[in-house]
Amino acid sequence: MSLSDRYSTILDKCVGSLATWKNFINENMEGSDKDTQMAKLQQIAEEYCLIDENHKRSENAIKSVDEAITNPLENYSIDELYNKKLEEQPNNDPTTNEIWEQLFNNNASIQEIIPKKKKDKTQYEAVDDSLLCSSSFTAPVDPITKTIIRKPIRNKKCKHVYDNQSIYDYIRQSKNKAKCPYMGCKNNKLVVGDLQEDAQLEEKITQYLQSQANEEDSEDDDDSD
Repeated sequence: MSLSDRYSTILDKCVGSLATWKNFINENMEGSDKDTQMAKLQQIAEEYCLIDENHKRSENAIKSVDEAITNPLENYSIDELYNKKLEEQPNNDPTTNEIWEQLFNNNASIQEIIPKKKKDKTQYEAVDDSLLCSSSFTAPVDPITKTIIRKPIRNKKCKHVYDNQSIYDYIRQSKNKAKCPYMGCKNNKLVVGDLQEDAQLEEKITQYLQSQANEEDSEDDDDSD
C-alpha cells in the first residue's frame, strides 16, 4: 500500500469515528450537554481538517517542485524551492474541507448508524473504535455510509473498497461526475466499469461478523446466568 493510500485509509477511519460520535450525541444527549459535546466534536473535526489541508498543500508543493526541475544537470536548492512552492499554496478555510462537509454540511452523505440488533443480519453494525483498532482482521468501513461493508466492491484503478449499494447510489447521484469518496484519493473519475466484486474479502467479512455475533451471544448467555 502506498503512503497516499495509507493516509486515505487512516483519515477515512478517523472520519468514521467522528461520525459515530456525532450520531451518539444526536441520539443520546439534550440541552447544554449536547451543545458542549458538539462543540468539542467540531473543534476536533477542525483539527483534522487543518491536518488534511496541510497535507494537500505539501503534496501540491512537492508536485510543483518536481515540475520545476526541468534540467537534471542544474544545481537546484530543493529546500528553497519547496518552501517557495509551499508559500504559494492557498490556506483554505478548514470548514470548506471534505471532512467538515461530510460531517456538518452534507448529512445525506453520512447515514445514521443503525443500532445493532441481535440475530438481525440484514442491518449494518454500528462502527465503534474497538472495530477500527482491532489487531486481527477488521471489516472495512464504507467511506460513504461510515458503516461496515457487507457486499464489497473494489475499484480496479485505485484499489479502494466500497459497499455495493452505497457506491452505485453514489455514482448515480453524482451524475457521471463521481470521484473516489476516500479522503485524499487522487482518482477523480469513478466509473462503473472499474468496479468489481471481491468475493474473497466478502467471505472474510462474513466470517468476521459471524464471529462478532457469536461473541455477543456468549456474553448475553453469561449475563443471564
